[in-house]
Amino acid sequence: MEGRKRNRMYGFDYSSDAIYFITICTKDKIHHFGRIQMEK
Repeated sequence: MEGRKRNRMYGFDYSSDAIYFITICTKDKIHHFGRIQMEK
């Protein structure tokens, strides 16, 4: 797509072992994937 921002870091080897932090935003903040609950 023209004019779209690149979402990968230039020069990074994405096939190597690494830890990734993923952020998911959903429409209307609906909990599709469960909720995080803190233990007391």
